[in-house]
Amino acid sequence: MDPFEAYGLFLALRKHFTDDKYSYIKYNGKVKTSYDKFITRGDRFSFHKLSKKDDPEMYVISNLLVNPDYWITDIVGNDGEENYINWKKRIDSLTRNFETEISRLEGTLLENIEVKNGQHPRLLKLYIRGDISPETILVLDYISGILNYWNNSITDTYIWPEKARVLTKYKDFFTLTPQKKEAFKQKIVDIQLKKWYKYTVTHSVFHC
Repeated sequence: MDPFEAYGLFLALRKHFTDDKYSYIKYNGKVKTSYDKFITRGDRFSFHKLSKKDDPEMYVISNLLVNPDYWITDIVGNDGEENYINWKKRIDSLTRNFETEISRLEGTLLENIEVKNGQHPRLLKLYIRGDISPETILVLDYISGILNYWNNSITDTYIWPEKARVLTKYKDFFTLTPQKKEAFKQKIVDIQLKKWYKYTVTHSVFHC
């Protein structure tokens, strides 16, 4: 990939994450670009840096997950590299990360997902705080369709729509095979059973 191609890649991905009407997948990453204008840009060396990354596409995506308004100069430095490394760690340990995050939830999974009086559910609050990863949210969406449920139930018109856009756009690059989906379903069952068993033992009348 050369710097001009990296420039087009970045513009397309950023548009994907910030424009409801544009789909990187549907348009095959095509956006209007001009080489003549590109070579006059003061930030073109940043695109040279991006072109040298091992995986420029996911490098950009991992940073836009943190902030879809990032510009190229925001992501080619140390912070951008850290965002990519953190994303790669989550993907490489997807099942373990999911199990860890779900196990930390207080109460049942349903209680954490449920929207009450149009307010943000507990799970969404944890995601906004950074305590729950976007991958865990999307796994649950594949299993139960929580994004559509939240879209129809949350009354907030400022924070949630922005978060929903990022999650929905990211889902185009995050897929689960039917086998993986079933495996995650079983993980949820196992985690909930462990919590139920721990609760019953702790609150048993025979407990000393």
